[in-house]
Amino acid sequence: MTRNPVSVGHFAIRRRTAWSGFSKGESEATELREPKGRGLSGSIVVRLLSLWILCAVVLFSSPCAQAEVLFKVPWGTGPGQIGYYNQHSAGPGQFDQPYGEGPGGIAIGPDNEIWISDQWNNRILRFTREGKLVGTVARLGGAQLAHPLSLWVSGKKVVVVNRTDQTIFNYDLSTKKLVKLGGYGSGPGQLLQAEMVIGTPQGNVWVGDFMASKLIHFGPDGKEIERRPWGLDGFSVNATGELFTLDFHKNSQGLGEHYLISNSPTGQKKELYPLSAPELQAPLLVGLDTTGGPIVRFVKPGTTKKFLLVHYDAKGLAGKPLGETSVGITTQQFVVTPTGSVIGLSFDPTPAPQGSVEVVEFKRP
Repeated sequence: MTRNPVSVGHFAIRRRTAWSGFSKGESEATELREPKGRGLSGSIVVRLLSLWILCAVVLFSSPCAQAEVLFKVPWGTGPGQIGYYNQHSAGPGQFDQPYGEGPGGIAIGPDNEIWISDQWNNRILRFTREGKLVGTVARLGGAQLAHPLSLWVSGKKVVVVNRTDQTIFNYDLSTKKLVKLGGYGSGPGQLLQAEMVIGTPQGNVWVGDFMASKLIHFGPDGKEIERRPWGLDGFSVNATGELFTLDFHKNSQGLGEHYLISNSPTGQKKELYPLSAPELQAPLLVGLDTTGGPIVRFVKPGTTKKFLLVHYDAKGLAGKPLGETSVGITTQQFVVTPTGSVIGLSFDPTPAPQGSVEVVEFKRP
């Protein structure tokens, strides 16, 4: 497999940053402010603390539902295999990371196909839910994919990040029209390190830029519309163009909480509610279910090798663990399906080519 030392080094910076300072950096990089109108009496504070403790006890004492393994994909470069990068595949002196790398993202394609961005083989793999390889996408609109990382598909629209040069392909499968946007740089319309992408039915694209700590909004023509501060903790966009993010700040009692934030297409920002179990670390908003309930990925306490998925109702209450999976070191490792379940990738590329990538499904209890 051909390696790109520049992109490998660029990727390594991001991954070290994500692990060495992610949960700590959230509070340092985010402005700590006190929400207005949240003054509480001492007795209510005690009750609130008791509720938080109860939430944590219920969350961690309840056994996680086991994710169903839909199918497994072997490591490799052949048809239906996923490329990897680790100490076994790198050249002498090239691998300087404490972990390996594998697929870049997952999405639900047309006809309920499961699409996986196979970044190290410069392609997208298309599977049925049973694991049968349907096809391979190496080009979109005649343009070659270059280390495809994050991936978003809805209906006939496909958005994918090319990690090599930070360009993003916004492609329509019906019209065969390709719009390129981004490109490496810090100027208007440019990207430093695109981590997440979400498109809209209107053809707009939202990009989470890790290094810039910004959410960047592009129009259907590929031109930048706006950029907003981003806490590196995921985001979601619904069919009407409403943007949802997480915000970490202290309440009036000095306790840190993660809040779900709604951002309307007209720029109005509304704090919806805090998420329970605030002691969970490194939250990342995976998406919303059909009722508006958020699904959030956390690093499982006491480990750096497991992710814990938690599903909340539409009011942010009754957080229930959906299950856990191996940390794959990729931001868009999960996708919410139209039925409300979550399909994700569970893999450890460190021992590859031994082992495989598991495609798993988490269903609501």
